[in-house]
Amino acid sequence: MSQKEENFINFVSYLWEKHPECFTSNPWTERLDGEEWAFSVFLRTIIWNDPESIKLYKKIQGYKGTLEKYRTLSPSQFEEWFDEQQSSILIGGKNQGGAHRKQFHKKDNPRALRKYLDKTSIGQIDFFKGKSFDQLYQEIKQIPSIGKLLSFDILSRLVQTRHNYLELNPLKAYETGGGPIKGLQAIYGKSLSKPELMELYQQLGEKIQVVADIPPRIFWFELENILCIYQKKNIKEKSMKMLSGHLNPLKYSHLYAKEFCSSERGCNDDAQNECC
Repeated sequence: MSQKEENFINFVSYLWEKHPECFTSNPWTERLDGEEWAFSVFLRTIIWNDPESIKLYKKIQGYKGTLEKYRTLSPSQFEEWFDEQQSSILIGGKNQGGAHRKQFHKKDNPRALRKYLDKTSIGQIDFFKGKSFDQLYQEIKQIPSIGKLLSFDILSRLVQTRHNYLELNPLKAYETGGGPIKGLQAIYGKSLSKPELMELYQQLGEKIQVVADIPPRIFWFELENILCIYQKKNIKEKSMKMLSGHLNPLKYSHLYAKEFCSSERGCNDDAQNECC
């Protein structure tokens, strides 16, 4: 085990032990239940801006109002209706460069929402139940403009919740995009291929699970999130010092928590918009 890998493992272990608030989340969607909750998770993710997604959810009267339009309008009319509803909505957060959904995705949202409603026509929770994480991941990422990163995000938000509708979690590392890869390169170097890095990602996760009792339900979601965030510009210099042994992993865990974590969300708005 290299020094950088050992220091990263110790950092994650300390973060879990000393700062459990970094592993919790309480977004606005948690105030909803059932089908309205599931719908709000999808809407929140494609908007990627909490105040704006709340505004839009209210404007379209949530799942009930959207489903009524979906059932009474033609596909093209439904997309036109939703496009009009979201016309004043800002997609993504303040940091467009780091948001998982950006303003240019606005044009894709009407079709993405319609295809999501097509796919979940039997009921959203019934659609999700009885499938493995990988089955759902593969199905959701086929929705136009969603892809692997947003599919992972949607499932993360459906699983990391107070609700117990879904009993599933990733059993392995998923290659969701550039964020985790850059985080891995900071540990293992830039000369390795993506398949080699993914193999090391899996091994890294397994080593962390030996020393930190992070629940399997959230483990791979949280590791992906940490790998995205810890190498971002507002903390990158301290992160590199931690990896190289010039900053104690315990002390670094406090700095990381202070920068990104809150009792409200696990990560603050800026951290969420920076990730990946």
